[in-house]
Amino acid sequence: MPANQRYTTILELLDKDRIVHTAELVKLMGVSSETIRRDPEYPDSPPVQGTRGTLSLRIPERLDAG
Repeated sequence: MPANQRYTTILELLDKDRIVHTAELVKLMGVSSETIRRDPEYPDSPPVQGTRGTLSLRIPERLDAG
């Protein structure tokens, strides 16, 4: 699966579940966890962050929250 297709799939899963485990992505996409971590972020797309075996959307802090 090409990197851009993996990224789109990750975003779709995150939209549904908010958090996706790297192990789930490895099984689904047939790639290593290192590949998942190394995939680049794409311009004009929501940023994805990885923490302790999971991926989630990085939501910018609201300016009026303070």
